[in-house]
This record gives sequence, C-alpha cells and structure tokens, in this order.
Amino acid sequence: MAQSQYSLQPGTRIGDYEILAELGAGSFGITYKAWDHRLQTYVALKEYLPLEFAVREADSATVAPRSEKVTHQFQFGLKGFLEEARTLAQFRDARIVRITNFMEANGTAYLIMDYEEGESLDGLLRREQRRLEEPEVLRVMIPVLEGLCIVHRAGVLHRDVKPANIYLRAQGSPLLLDFGAARHALGEETQNLTSIVTPGYGPFEQYQRTGKQGPWTDVYGAGATLYRLVTGRRPARPPTAPPRSTPGRRTRTRRPRRSPRGSTPSASSRPSTGCSSRSPRTGPSASRTPSSASRPPTRRRSATPRARPPRAGRGHAPPSRRWSRSGHRGASG
Repeated sequence: MAQSQYSLQPGTRIGDYEILAELGAGSFGITYKAWDHRLQTYVALKEYLPLEFAVREADSATVAPRSEKVTHQFQFGLKGFLEEARTLAQFRDARIVRITNFMEANGTAYLIMDYEEGESLDGLLRREQRRLEEPEVLRVMIPVLEGLCIVHRAGVLHRDVKPANIYLRAQGSPLLLDFGAARHALGEETQNLTSIVTPGYGPFEQYQRTGKQGPWTDVYGAGATLYRLVTGRRPARPPTAPPRSTPGRRTRTRRPRRSPRGSTPSASSRPSTGCSSRSPRTGPSASRTPSSASRPPTRRRSATPRARPPRAGRGHAPPSRRWSRSGHRGASG
C-alpha cells in the first residue's frame, strides 16, 4: 500500500512499539502495523492525526495544531479519541475490535489493537468487482449485526458502519473497526458534519447537529452495507439535509390501513429486532381502552330511506312517492 505523506516512517519508535508499515489512513488518523518489543508480537497502532486541525512537524513524530485558532478543536478531538479508547477497551468479543492499550505521546495519542491478517470488506469489493452470494452475505452481516447488538446494549454507538470499517480476517470472519463517536463529536463541535459522514451510509440525523441518533443510526449503515453487498452498487447519496415542511403549510399524514374486520396485529406478530431485551411499554390507558376488534361494527345510515311496502288499496295501487332533494315527498303520476 502507498505510504501517506503524513505517515510515520518505518522504524519510528513510539514507546515499546516500532512502526513497520501503514495499514490505512483517513481524515481522523492513520493506522500502522507495528511490532511490540515488550510482548514480541505484531499489533495495530492507530495515531490521532486530524488533518483538518493538525500537522506533523518536519522529520519528527510530533503532532501539533495547525494554528492557535484550531487548538480548541484539536484538543476536543484528542479528548474524545481517548474516551472512545476507554469505552472500547471494555469489550472482549471476537466481532468487535479489541483495544489492548492506549497512550499519549508526541503531542497526540495512540490506540493499540490486536493485529489481524486480512483485508477490509471495501477492499474485497473493489478488488473483485462483484456482488456477494447469499451465503457470503450472511457470513458477513450476521456477526456484524450481533456485534452492533452488543455495543448497543452497553449504550455505545458505532456511528460509521460501512464496508471500509468491516475487516475480514484471513479465515473470513468479520470484525467491526473504527468506531466514529469521537469523530462525529468533533464534527458537531466544528459544525462541519458533512465532512465526517460517509455519503450513502449516513442517515439524515447525522447531517444535523440536533439530529437524534441511536441504534437506528447504525441499523441504517448496516442496511446500506447490505445493499452494497447484494446489488454490487453503492447506496444512493442522500441530500445534505432532510426535507423540511414549508412553514404555515399543513402536512397530511396518511392513516394506516386497517386489517380485515378492524383487527390490529398483535405484539407477537410484529417483527422483532432481536436486540431489545425490554418488553413493549403499555400505559395505564391501554388496559382501559377497548380495542377496535371488541367494538361492534357501526352501520352507516343510507342516504336514501328504505322503500315502504305499499298499503292495501281498493282496487288500485296507491301513487308512488319520491324524495326530492329538498327532503319533501311528492306524489308522482
């Protein structure tokens, strides 16, 4: 892989770790393959280096803010980078990247992770230029969704689910990489969210500072990734902001169609996400309000009154009567 102009040179020492080669680079940092001299093993080392706010000093490992104006943003991102390391260090699961150590040095910070032989899912798709078959899709996506369930139960969001952040080990099992919580927090702080959201994989709420994010945000990214695997095409790029209703104009909401005979689907028949351990909330009013299925069907009154049976006449039938639009009856004939 080509070496970035901002990368550390092979042979550079960061504490007990010696840089061997660059594994990947992004707008928030650079990841290297390194050698742990203390434990005598290979590791993956990620360096905090937000190119928008930081610069590496010439012929040095030292990182510094580009100017005094962006010092606050640089320090804000650095704090989030370390907090994210502490959060991810609690997980010990084969589907989630494992943080073994983190440290501050050279004006920046580093994450130390287990090194795995393999390639990113994005790299595989680019190299083979094809759609994945169903068994391949299931082999990738089921562990990814299970990994997301684990972090969601701990109150953690990934915020950047996409093929580039799913790593395929040599034996084919997937690994969730590069959680984007710190990166997104920095984007909110600088009010520059567009630069940290991956087009096609980020939902509308990630384009707004006030957008409410939750597990559904990661589900959107997983769904977009699934689309890429099944179709072989990149997901459509959404507009930079969700559509807003025009002020002073009422928006019509269609009422859902009723099931036959006014019945509603039971809770057991609704699809389950498989992640939630809570039972559906039922308010006190739910037990007192009769369901639509228990109410007798209401009959609509006809606009035309029923025809009355003719009265018995003396030798001839009575004149027929019709309803006029004014509501009065008049005899005809």
